[in-house]
Amino acid sequence: MKKIIYTFIFLLPLVILACSGASNSVEEVEKGVSKQSTENIVKELSATCSLDSQKSKIFCESHRASLISVLKWTYKDRWDVNDNFEFDLYSPIEANTLVALQECIDNSCNEIEIIVDTSQLVADSKNKSKDQQHDNGKVSSSTENIVKELSATCSLDSQKSKILCKSHRTSLNSSLKWTYRSRWTGNDEFEFDLHSPIEPKTSVILQECIDNSCNEIEIIVDTSQLVVHSNNTSKNQKHDDGKSFTLNKKKKDGSELILPEVVHRYAGTWGRHCEGSGPVSFANSPMYMNDIAYMTPYGQVVGAHITPIDHMYFEPLNRSLGPDIYEVRAIQDGIIYEIGKREISTDTGEKKDFADWRLDIAHNCTFTSYFDLMTSVIPEIEQAYEDKELGREFNGLIIKAGQLLGYVGGQTLDFGVYDYEILLPGFITPDLYGHEYWKVHTVDPFQYFPEDISKKLLKKMIRTVDPQAGKIDYDVDGTLSGNWFEQGTNGYEGNNRQNYWIGHLSVAPHELDPSYWRVGIGYLEVYENSFLIKGNIDPLKVKINSGTVIYELYQDRKYKNDYDYEWYFEPKKEDDVYGVQYWGDSKGIIIFQMLENRLLKSEVFIGRSKDDAIIFTDNARLYKR
Repeated sequence: MKKIIYTFIFLLPLVILACSGASNSVEEVEKGVSKQSTENIVKELSATCSLDSQKSKIFCESHRASLISVLKWTYKDRWDVNDNFEFDLYSPIEANTLVALQECIDNSCNEIEIIVDTSQLVADSKNKSKDQQHDNGKVSSSTENIVKELSATCSLDSQKSKILCKSHRTSLNSSLKWTYRSRWTGNDEFEFDLHSPIEPKTSVILQECIDNSCNEIEIIVDTSQLVVHSNNTSKNQKHDDGKSFTLNKKKKDGSELILPEVVHRYAGTWGRHCEGSGPVSFANSPMYMNDIAYMTPYGQVVGAHITPIDHMYFEPLNRSLGPDIYEVRAIQDGIIYEIGKREISTDTGEKKDFADWRLDIAHNCTFTSYFDLMTSVIPEIEQAYEDKELGREFNGLIIKAGQLLGYVGGQTLDFGVYDYEILLPGFITPDLYGHEYWKVHTVDPFQYFPEDISKKLLKKMIRTVDPQAGKIDYDVDGTLSGNWFEQGTNGYEGNNRQNYWIGHLSVAPHELDPSYWRVGIGYLEVYENSFLIKGNIDPLKVKINSGTVIYELYQDRKYKNDYDYEWYFEPKKEDDVYGVQYWGDSKGIIIFQMLENRLLKSEVFIGRSKDDAIIFTDNARLYKR
């Protein structure tokens, strides 16, 4: 690996000129190509980095070897894929700061290291750290704030309906994650506005991770005084910075529109801008057709998804190209009312190579869509996210149909559509899913695309049975079929957000071939927790009078066209047929007994046979719904 050493004291002013323009008649655009001219192309990858000592920032500029290459800058846990890379130095500042730049062309990559002399800042930071005091006289970010056991303090600003929380961490090398409902941050402090309606007690979660070991605490803040105040204030009139907006929305006929409760939770974003209700016709596909290898339907069970999944997946044409290759565009006008960013894998808790971006988009007051697993977003969205995380006001982002939102690559794109005027009948107790409020409103997206686009997308979908979008609601009261939650685990939300799914259990048809039934078992190891089941009785016929029933557990294998062809190797062709089969020998058995219509007893015996004399033990678990 080549190393380059630079010493710069002053950051020169930069002027960046940008222009954009594209013809709507051209569906395919060249991706991953920088707009810098060929004059900046060099024979060998190099870079220059400048230090702004006043702001403790470094600015780096690449000199790439090809216009069609993919770049990746890295500084500690920060990274970027643009031609330039600007970042704040982490504390404590070191004498030499290492920046890595990687350039990849197809599958061939070259990497260099740039060493920036930041020694002058080390002395400055030491002097500042000695002099800088909080109001309570403690040194900021010093080891005096390190405690033996993770704790936190939260204070309420009743005038502004805000909460400010401060962490007391156990290690300077740990990573933190604060969570309040859909908001989160990784900073030492967490300041946020309370969502409406305000509850008497507000729960804030703080998680601290050192390597792969994590600890989580819950802080309960007494907000009861604000409940009385909010009851005396019009729920439907909101104010901010002297500007007011109303949640008194009307239908097209002029009658009152009863808003979904979640709109009140996002009053400042979704509620502020939305008008009207009902289904929306989409304008375009979220990805260009030639960028899609195939699509997989709603209803999969994999990893942390123990209950059938409420979104489908767009598989990019070539994962090996890495992140930020394929464009993701708005399917219709809307409001981005929530932005999320994850750098830790939900399933494994391990740090990802690149961040996942999630966008929740309202198209009116009752109809929404969402994207997840985007590998980057446009600067306006990234800036809005950063502002939100810093506690600045976020009023939502207005977007237009066809607008570029960001990119995906190296992994699938999540996509789902939700109609809050529809409640799926196959969820017996919708309130159990409050943690993922949208789930029970999931609808088939293909019906909302123009017919020609819908037909093209359906040709990419590997499920061929109706509905091709898939299905997620399989609860049938008084039978085994559907979703179950272990007693005492708080429904879908779980008792610990780090592994919320461990109390989940599902018994549902396979998403490709509904003649096969599958079980998802949350407390087993991730990626070893779902099986095809084989037994003598249909789960729909397992009832209270069925007694104990036994099913064998098998791994499943998907295939294409014939049993010997792996399904994921190539893009889907129009006449391809996908299926699923039992794979290998039985992995064990699972036994069930319906004790009541909505009370189930279950136990798993890995490595045991249906021919063994198996009865329930003290390890059996009770599930309800």
